[in-house]
Amino acid sequence: MMKYFIAICFTFITFLVKAESISSPSGNITLKFTLSEQGMPTYQIEYKGIQVIKPSTLGFKIKEGKSLFNHFRLKKSSTSTYDEIWKPVWGESS
Repeated sequence: MMKYFIAICFTFITFLVKAESISSPSGNITLKFTLSEQGMPTYQIEYKGIQVIKPSTLGFKIKEGKSLFNHFRLKKSSTSTYDEIWKPVWGESS
């Protein structure tokens, strides 16, 4: 089970890093991912232009074997948008 979790996280991190960012619909919250020259993934979060989480590294320390802190590379990157109005199915008010 743990091997699958690590593989999924590794894949997730691999596709999100390099110099990518995503913002909330209002634009108030921005999440930035970067990849250093050594392949170390980092992220930071800003709220209304103010840094609330300083650049922090991502990775895993594994008891036995190679650590997953660096040597990542970007294989592919793409962007898309999706705009939809959600209406609740249940409840007294929408």
